Amino acid sequence: MNKSGTILLLLFFWSIFISYGVANDIERTKNVTLSKSRDIFLEHVEFVKVHDPINVKIKTDGKILAEDGKKEFLLHVGKFCNTTPARHTSIVYKMLRISKGNVIFEYTSKFDHRSFGKNKISIDQGKFRIPFYKR
Repeated sequence: MNKSGTILLLLFFWSIFISYGVANDIERTKNVTLSKSRDIFLEHVEFVKVHDPINVKIKTDGKILAEDGKKEFLLHVGKFCNTTPARHTSIVYKMLRISKGNVIFEYTSKFDHRSFGKNKISIDQGKFRIPFYKR
């Protein structure tokens, strides 16, 4: 195959990828899933306690995991843990700071509508605080 044939073939496969692999519509919102995202976190976390000024120790039931896949971990300011509560949903929890007995998290919740016939992904972001606690 000559160079122009290779380029045409690559363009063909690229167009297929763009058409079917990427959602055309990305809907961004703020705080729409705040209560649900916070409740999912609290449901699956057994304890959150301060370890030092920039780390908290978190133990989960295994539904929320650290970046390395562990269910008991130290979470450093700026790092994240995540969950996939349903097949088409994912939530990332990023620890922003520790403040007066609370941990402040930023969440990013994503829902992929493509399996339901819509070429759309919904992304919601917000912040919540939780006190140090043990269930």
